[in-house]
Amino acid sequence: MRKNNWYITIGVGFIALAILLKVFNLQHNTSIFFQGFSTGLGLVLIVRGFIMNRKKQK
Repeated sequence: MRKNNWYITIGVGFIALAILLKVFNLQHNTSIFFQGFSTGLGLVLIVRGFIMNRKKQK
């Protein structure tokens, strides 16, 4: 069984949160801020997870 990489899991969760906020289509500045923040942090965590996976495989 493959062990989960928590960075990738949390990153995908943040991107899902950003998509969910986009679907609700809230026109508040805080909603727009959290969409950008969640997307950026999610991408950073996914990249970090892939880098850690490559280091473990070597």
